[in-house]
Amino acid sequence: MKRRPITSLLLFLIFLMVPLRTHCQKQSAGWNDTLDADESNLARWIPQFYRDWLIRDVGYIITKQERRAFLELTTDEDREDFIENFWRLRNPDPSSHENLYELEYYRRIVYANEHFSIAEREGWTTDRGRVYITWGQPDQVQTNLDSENGRQEGWHYRYLEGIGADIELKFVDSRQSGDYRLIFRPEDREILFKPIDPDLRRSENSSEESPVKFKDLEAIAITHVNSRRFESEFSVEELPATLGMSLVAIRIEVPPFEFQRRFRDSGQLNMFCSFVAANGRLIQILEETVYPVDIYSAGSAIEEFALRKTVPLRPGSYELAIILKDVASQDVATTYTRLVVSGQPTTFDITHETAQHSDTDLREQYDAWLQNIDCLVGAEDQASCVVWSR
Repeated sequence: MKRRPITSLLLFLIFLMVPLRTHCQKQSAGWNDTLDADESNLARWIPQFYRDWLIRDVGYIITKQERRAFLELTTDEDREDFIENFWRLRNPDPSSHENLYELEYYRRIVYANEHFSIAEREGWTTDRGRVYITWGQPDQVQTNLDSENGRQEGWHYRYLEGIGADIELKFVDSRQSGDYRLIFRPEDREILFKPIDPDLRRSENSSEESPVKFKDLEAIAITHVNSRRFESEFSVEELPATLGMSLVAIRIEVPPFEFQRRFRDSGQLNMFCSFVAANGRLIQILEETVYPVDIYSAGSAIEEFALRKTVPLRPGSYELAIILKDVASQDVATTYTRLVVSGQPTTFDITHETAQHSDTDLREQYDAWLQNIDCLVGAEDQASCVVWSR
């Protein structure tokens, strides 16, 4: 008779310990199972920026083998090469300069911080944040489900790669604090959060540098060619994702009178953008072909035509070149400006005088540049070339 209360007490204590154990698992999950003793010792000797990148930026997706390899690097140059190759191996389209995997990954971090942050924790470190960053938007969400253990939220995924179909995840906010904890069995944790080996995503050409499609526009960007002037507008919005990375959204606008004159009935617009860091290193290239008339239905009111592109950039100063080419007339509009990524939420509009020239005026220059492709890819022995460091 006297043992029954003791047994009940033990069961009650065990019940209390389960959420605590789960909490500890989730806290460490944000650090990708934390560094072991040897890794922690190695991490002490690398600069803070790279330590943050390893833990805060890619802690959820870097494999243990990759993490170990990164920690054993001894120079910042090797670390930069590692980071570049890390994202290249995960690029779903190795032929493109845009890495949609990297862009989507940082977008998910921004979303997690905006929607799942609580008083004492950033959104990316919460259970819902981790699941969202790892697997993306659920197909169905049931919120504010009351239960005897507190508020609940259910996420349903129709299919998760490597796991299966019809996956149901349950989050419980037992303290009514907004901190929803994922409920799962310990053996499921390895399955749900194990980083995917990048070899599964790699293509045969993933290690090769993506070729530039619009070499004529690249040549203009390198040489900063200017001619007759007209007005163009673009806006920039910065959304910090991590301490060392922001998403920078650029909106490039073609004024209504230019649209009416050039693209009302047909036409093709080629766009080339480049971002060059203060040290001369080429960070990002964006290229796209647009058929503006396809965007507007016949007879609809035509406002300004805008191209929207988003790139992940580290805080710092960049030289931004935007080159637009009307393929039919061969006219090219150029914009050059300095872009400062602050690491803070920023939105600003710029009305910038740009230059327009006819391809006829520059045909000889194009031919000279395009005949010497080495000049475009960084041949330092040619004094007449203004080169990018790649």
